[in-house]
Amino acid sequence: MLEELLEDLNPSQREAVSAPIGPVLVLAGAGSGKTRVLTRRVAWLLAAGERPSSILAITFTNKAAGEMAERVRSLVGPNADGLWVSTFHAACARMLRLHPELGGLRSGWSIYDQDDARRLLERTIRRLDLDTKRFPPRAIAQQVSLAKARLVDPERFTDEAEGLYERQVAMVYRSYQAALAEANAADFDDLIGLVVEGLATRPELAEHWRRRFRHVLIDEYQDANPAQHAFVAELVGRSGSVFAVGDVDQSIYAFRGADPSGVLTFEERFDGAKVVTLEQNYRSTNAILGLANAVIAKNRRRYAKHLFSELGEGTPARRYQATDERDEARWVAATVREFLQRGGVDPSEIAVIFRTNAQSRPLEEAFSEAGIPFRVVGGVRFYERREVRDLLAYLRVLANPDDDVALARILNVPRRGIGRGTEEALQAAAALRGRSMLSLLRAEGVEVLGLTSRQERALRGFVELIDRLGALASLHRPSELIDAVVAETSYLEHLNEEDPITLEGRLENIAELRASAAEADDLESFLERAALVSAVDEVMGASGVTLLTAHAAKGLEFDVVVVVGLEEGVFPHVRAIVDAEAVEEERRLFYVAMTRARTTLVLTSARRRASWGEPLYNPPSRFLDELPADLVATTAAPVAVGTACAESIQRASAVVEARAARSEWVVGDRVFHARYGEGTIRRVVPRGVDDELVIAFHGAGERRFFASMVKLRRA
Repeated sequence: MLEELLEDLNPSQREAVSAPIGPVLVLAGAGSGKTRVLTRRVAWLLAAGERPSSILAITFTNKAAGEMAERVRSLVGPNADGLWVSTFHAACARMLRLHPELGGLRSGWSIYDQDDARRLLERTIRRLDLDTKRFPPRAIAQQVSLAKARLVDPERFTDEAEGLYERQVAMVYRSYQAALAEANAADFDDLIGLVVEGLATRPELAEHWRRRFRHVLIDEYQDANPAQHAFVAELVGRSGSVFAVGDVDQSIYAFRGADPSGVLTFEERFDGAKVVTLEQNYRSTNAILGLANAVIAKNRRRYAKHLFSELGEGTPARRYQATDERDEARWVAATVREFLQRGGVDPSEIAVIFRTNAQSRPLEEAFSEAGIPFRVVGGVRFYERREVRDLLAYLRVLANPDDDVALARILNVPRRGIGRGTEEALQAAAALRGRSMLSLLRAEGVEVLGLTSRQERALRGFVELIDRLGALASLHRPSELIDAVVAETSYLEHLNEEDPITLEGRLENIAELRASAAEADDLESFLERAALVSAVDEVMGASGVTLLTAHAAKGLEFDVVVVVGLEEGVFPHVRAIVDAEAVEEERRLFYVAMTRARTTLVLTSARRRASWGEPLYNPPSRFLDELPADLVATTAAPVAVGTACAESIQRASAVVEARAARSEWVVGDRVFHARYGEGTIRRVVPRGVDDELVIAFHGAGERRFFASMVKLRRA
């Protein structure tokens, strides 16, 4: 039986599966068959006589755990019954269920899911007399979650707090944990930390679980956070049987707390550790792997390995340098159509990968115009995103004041005290008189609705807002109207207060909407184009070419992969280009994107890309310079000449000067805001022709603004 388990494995896979009992680290390159190795190792242990109940196999998703259990069962049959195959959190929850004292809990304890935890956090914030707008529960939950992933308890959090805001967050964290203890409950993020602390402080329980689990196996070890690394260390000791499969080159989740140092320091933390490297790739051609190897070799924090394949040399990657993002999107659509019509490739075997969700907009438009079916994975289509629909609704009301559907959407967005009851009263009165809601308010005033004085003030203020914006509609371009709506409604502050965690992505979507508006001659044509793209999207359905971010592409593979937006400030992301570690993660992300391709890889960049409707001239990504020239076939759009070129250069210069004039703020400046009081600028992030300011206010926490849209004075 043991030899049968090794028969169809390559030499490195065999070495890993049959490694002596003890600490084993398997460095599994992209497409190298890591799941097969992990399941065979479990089967090998069972075939060698180990009890199923003595084996704990850990994955990062419940789906992966189920698939692993099925694979093992198909190899060894009923002998697999009794295995613990689960996620880190599920394993810890089960341990706490059996021994609640391990986490200082009582029998019958509860697990609070994200919704329960957020409600408790909100109650805690209110009980401490703090403003939930200045301390949004979602943002605080994120901070607490990241702290628990690093095993930072409330006391240490308090010790490390800087400034009043962080001390107040620490106070919330401490009170929240006390409330959980009082309720005999643990939140999702507590589960691992409680077990780690219990194993470290309760020797008798630690010994029980170490005897129980003689073998611990972990998949995707590069994605584990410090708490998960500590759990493994406490459970197996320095020389126990731990079999970790991971690849630092595919560690792309630092924003979730993932820490690849667990892989990098494995040999230091476990005595006599054996390291096996899987380099044979079963997915891609050697041409694609040659590109991936060359790029990832530039990273310093990694184990060296060189992927190779027996699937043939393949063809060089195609690289195209576009004039701008519209030219890029149209070229990609034409290239995809060529693969579909001449190459006979199925649409589901083609993926277009980008760095951020906002980049999907020109691609969606180009695919819609070309009649190519597509689906957006890991997000909603651009014109269906909430912030895009909100701003479009404002523009629709300015273009057509009788559009009651659009008006109803923005009546209380951002919140201005116009509740559902007020809206229903307005709708009923308008229907009774056969008028639109806005025309009724303008003609007869808010008094006809019989509302309270507070409700009347709110409605009157809304009408005045629409009238102010309406006065600008005929005088300004659509992109400038978006600026006016964002500024007049304090829409960015609304997004920040609603959900600071998703703010950056929403800002990028607004910038992309403005770039789209800048392409239109007038408001009506812009709204018409947006409506037509949305209508085509409805007809397209959910099948076709896959559009997705590089993060969402992890774990997937396609015959054809197109990676777009390869410019400095886009990929690598602008947030990363001044931080060496962040650049390494961006390079890993590019490596992941490239290694999704089986046979064909296409790479594109643009000489200029619109940001907030203005041209942004970024150089090609440094990652393109790292590619071997003999493995890339490059073509480019012709460079503009003559007057058009001169005008482009003049415009670019004007943009640079305009931005320089606006960038008066620097990190460390102390400022005063009429609403939030005094604060300190923590970060200044370039956003095309504007700067995003991240300001830490003493009593309101971190807030984000665009420099050109916020009124600040020096404190």
